[in-house]
Amino acid sequence: MEVPRPPENPPEYGVNGTPAPVPTAYLPADRNTGAAWRGFDVQRAVGVLLLLGGLWHAAAPWTFGYADVPAAKLSNLIAGLVLAAVGILFLVLRGTAWLAWLAGAIGVWVLIAPHVLGFADRGMAAYEAVWGGPFTIVLALIAGAARWLGRPSRAIPAGQF
Repeated sequence: MEVPRPPENPPEYGVNGTPAPVPTAYLPADRNTGAAWRGFDVQRAVGVLLLLGGLWHAAAPWTFGYADVPAAKLSNLIAGLVLAAVGILFLVLRGTAWLAWLAGAIGVWVLIAPHVLGFADRGMAAYEAVWGGPFTIVLALIAGAARWLGRPSRAIPAGQF
């Protein structure tokens, strides 16, 4: 009994047996830019962490007992809710560049808010900003790096000028 052989040029191959080009019109414009390593989607992980961090930050004045400081309460509530919304958008849009920049800006605000608004001497309000701001900034940097590493190279192929 003879084993059937595949055709010499199956339809999924181009000229001379080379792989046919993938039609880019079928690929979503911004969905494949997030870096994923072995099934792990960095953009979604950052989105979940931003969502949880935003909710934590919004609840921190009541959790840590500094809700009596109006500037800290309002700043943390607004920054936390906006950060949670950014986290949800990260999950829905799989992380876009403007979301990473927005998350980084919120992280910088959280870090400097105690000094700008005058509650740097209020114990837990300042401590929460000291770890919350840099954590958010690092997440934004990770999201930006993952997008940058997941993009196709813009180098000119060899032999084409």
